[in-house]
Order: sequence, then C-alpha cells, then structure tokens
Amino acid sequence: MATVQEASYWDHLWLEEGRRLFASACATASLEQLAIILGARGRDGRVVRPSSDEIRHELVRACHLGHNEVVERLLQEKADVNAVAAWNNGRTALQAAAGGDHVTVRERLRQAGALR
Repeated sequence: MATVQEASYWDHLWLEEGRRLFASACATASLEQLAIILGARGRDGRVVRPSSDEIRHELVRACHLGHNEVVERLLQEKADVNAVAAWNNGRTALQAAAGGDHVTVRERLRQAGALR
C-alpha cells in the first residue's frame, strides 16, 4: 500500500476512501464533490478516479433515486446505459429509473441509447 510520502495526497485518499466518497457524492447528488472526484489527477498527471464498473454502479443508483444531474454527469463519463448492475436485482439504469417512476431520467437514458 502506498504511503502519503510515496504518492500524492489524492492517490492515497482514493486508495483509502475513493469508492465511498464517489458513492456518497452520487447518492446525495453532491455535484461539487462529484466534479472534484471525476476531475482528479494524481501527482504525475494521471487520472485517479472511479472505474467504469463503479461509474455504472452509481449510474443505476442515481437513476433509482431520480438524481437527474448526477445521471447527466455520469453519462458524460460514458457510463454504459445498458449494463446490468451487480446489485439492485441486476436491474439496468432504465429499469431502476422506471422502478422509481422517474420519467425525466428514463427519457434521458433513452436519448443516451438505453434499450432495456
């Protein structure tokens, strides 16, 4: 495990708490935190951020909660709108939005190519 002396602060923070911080930002629709997390770079300039699986997972959660702005931001990150979530009974983002009766989110997902 990298120490703070061996890596930038952000690298260390992401290793320790990144997934939890990302999930929290998405669940609470904290767009400012989400922007920081998705735009972060390590000391060497490389992107230090959520994986595509983590982005997909949070897309389904945001759709379930009806967080339009979070959904839009995650779509900008090329989240797979047709992927099946590992939680929530394996539902897709579109199914999660429909389950919560979030019409605006459903429409946006369809515009982004959601089929199921």
